[in-house]
Amino acid sequence: MSAYIPVIGLEIHAELLTKSKVFCTCSAEFGGDKNTRCCPVCSGMPGTLPIINQTAVEYAVKAGFALGCDINKFSTFDRKNYFYPDLPKAYQISQLYLPLCINGLVPIEFEENGEKKSKNIRINRIHLEEDAGKLIHDDLNGVSLADYNRCGIPLIEIVTEPDIGSAEEAKAFVEKISLLLQYAGVCDCKMEQGSLRCDVNISIMKPTDTEFGTRAEIKNLNSIKAIGRAIDFEIYRQAKLLDMGKRVVQETRRFDDNRGETKSMRSKEDAHDYRYFPEPDILQVNFTDEDLDAIRAKLPEMPYKRLERYLADGLNETDAKIIVNKKILSDFFDAAVKTYNNPKSVCNFLIGELMRRINLGEIELEKLPFTAEEFAKLVEMADTDKVSKNDAKDVFRTMCERGGDPEEIAKAAGLLITNDTGKVLEVIGEVLAANEKAVGQYKGGDQKVFGFLMGQCTKALKGVCTPKVIKEELEKALKSL
Repeated sequence: MSAYIPVIGLEIHAELLTKSKVFCTCSAEFGGDKNTRCCPVCSGMPGTLPIINQTAVEYAVKAGFALGCDINKFSTFDRKNYFYPDLPKAYQISQLYLPLCINGLVPIEFEENGEKKSKNIRINRIHLEEDAGKLIHDDLNGVSLADYNRCGIPLIEIVTEPDIGSAEEAKAFVEKISLLLQYAGVCDCKMEQGSLRCDVNISIMKPTDTEFGTRAEIKNLNSIKAIGRAIDFEIYRQAKLLDMGKRVVQETRRFDDNRGETKSMRSKEDAHDYRYFPEPDILQVNFTDEDLDAIRAKLPEMPYKRLERYLADGLNETDAKIIVNKKILSDFFDAAVKTYNNPKSVCNFLIGELMRRINLGEIELEKLPFTAEEFAKLVEMADTDKVSKNDAKDVFRTMCERGGDPEEIAKAAGLLITNDTGKVLEVIGEVLAANEKAVGQYKGGDQKVFGFLMGQCTKALKGVCTPKVIKEELEKALKSL
């Protein structure tokens, strides 16, 4: 197969975390019984007038700031006309001519062919629009039913320039966008629920070509894995067509996850096919410098700032990036450090034990049976020798299984260290008396036997004293013989 250069642009639809829809007061919460979260406005009844959700506008601007965009101080809405059963009023309120955000830039890091790479992806625009409804296909009865609960859900559409050159770049970009939007607090980015969806525009060209090839659009990809698989297949499909002397048709396609291939849906529309015209029922959005400064000030701490803070706290770069790259993990870490102010110890236990159990599938980060405060308490107990390092892992295992206070768990299991020196000396005396041969070997110069004696003492003194103290007292006792 001939060598081709992929040219890829993405359109990412992100559902904003507002309580109500973008042009009415209906709930924007996910789910609900069919057609129970809609009203005359979002279901397109004649004579209704939309009213813009100011929070949705603010969240769209926040997203623009998070993605390095310029914000238009003057922005307008437009009607995108098309007829489809999931859009009852036969047009979508969107933005074409004057979107809220333009000219963004997002740096990404990715690995390709075993090599770590970095790249900047340009954002053409971010615009605010409403979502359509959902069609439910009943193949058994041969009918399709419409659920309009999603009509009017506020979306931002993030449109890139055709800067992406591979599936790995595309996946890294979507992951980065998801992370930034979560940190900005504007979208939960739950792809499995449809709150983040991706359309891929892809064409291929020969290295000697001066113009892009004919593009195909792959609609509604809802997982990072699906994005990568769809791109790889589409590159293969288009290359095969060109090598056979055939042409690539401009069309909209869908990805069949089961077969791992894209399939034709319909011919691809251009902007003029939607007959855009200015939305007459919604006033333009105007911002002053003071308005934009106020919105920017509401942005939470973004991932690059957290990374700087973690590095300043003594974390190594690898561990810091692991924590930062999952907002829920970073929030958990910060809460734990607030309880026990020892970032390096908390990080070490988090990476070594918490992440290990998550990666093994024993627990879910989103459904931990213990709090960050309880986690921090356990780390502090291990650092202050209230439990041994090994016993702390046993306590944590119990916390993962059923939750609970780590001190109570350690106490119930007999793992809580009391540092009873009197008991230590008593047990050491008993061990030495019961192992006269080993003691004789030690006195004769056999240092290896010390490990055996130490093991006997540690086993008998579990939960009584730390190994460090046991070792010190055992050494003293042997020297005195």
